[in-house]
Amino acid sequence: MRLYRKIIPKIAREIVRTLHSKAEIEVEDGRMDEAELDLAAVMVEYMNEEERLVTETKETMARRGFSQDRFSQVKKSLAEARGFKQGDDGIEFVLDQMLEALFSSKNVAEVYADDKHLRLFMKSVFEKYTG
Repeated sequence: MRLYRKIIPKIAREIVRTLHSKAEIEVEDGRMDEAELDLAAVMVEYMNEEERLVTETKETMARRGFSQDRFSQVKKSLAEARGFKQGDDGIEFVLDQMLEALFSSKNVAEVYADDKHLRLFMKSVFEKYTG
């Protein structure tokens, strides 16, 4: 998964505004930007955690004197120890969190679409920007 900070607002905006325009969610009046920020926060937190993992991987490699060719192996090991999802599992994790954010957001008054439909739509938007 190639998620970059600069595309996070675009992903959140497209998801919230499209779902709202299709009447699949109802957003409180004047709260569209805040609803977008709720979804963006999920993606930002995932990226922050990934950056912490990369930093820890580099520190671990330096302490143990590992060469750079072991980076992926060490990162994978640390991610598993933390329960941090990467790759396809990472996408699924972020989608789960974004779905929860929609339902728990104070800025989203109502969600009319079912979970499966929302998930498929969000995944298609996510892949459009990260694929």
